[in-house]
Amino acid sequence: MRWVFVAMFLLAPSSALGRGDEWSTFGPGQRIEVDPGCTGTFSPGTIVTIADEPSGSNAARKRYTVKLDQGHEWSFRAPDIVAPCVRAANGQDGDRLAVAALPLRPGVYVCIDQNAVANPMMFGLVDGTTYMSSGGRPGRYSYDTRSGVLSLDPGATPARYQRISATTFRPLLENGTLGGFTCPLNPAKNPQSPPW
Repeated sequence: MRWVFVAMFLLAPSSALGRGDEWSTFGPGQRIEVDPGCTGTFSPGTIVTIADEPSGSNAARKRYTVKLDQGHEWSFRAPDIVAPCVRAANGQDGDRLAVAALPLRPGVYVCIDQNAVANPMMFGLVDGTTYMSSGGRPGRYSYDTRSGVLSLDPGATPARYQRISATTFRPLLENGTLGGFTCPLNPAKNPQSPPW
């Protein structure tokens, strides 16, 4: 299973930007907790190296090598649409509260499954109250800065998403559990110009 994640990270297109902006706050040798699939399950590890991408690529993207305490080591790019989620070592409720309180970033949140395949659940945040569906229908949304829950109101039953990092959401099911998709921000897409 872990090799599937490794392949996803290494084969991610260089033009795809998305989750993982928070990696820029950490440095080599720093203790962290990593969640490869942004599922809410973090494993402790250490950042081994951070390297610049080749010239001509996005200057904000770096190549990270991380070694988990269990012995597994892999490299990936961040920010990237399939970058793993990260938090400070021993991160608990304080980290979740800090992430929830961050301002939302406008743009298109592309919901993907574990095979990095996009689905129609993607949505675009246009401004502080308006979102656009992938079908081109505008709607209103609300965001709870304490819980990190985003509610999209299409006029029927609101769709709810749990914020799991600065630029990533996951669907929040009626029973309170997280759905199987991850929705990272892709800032290269225009939220007012679907379909994406």
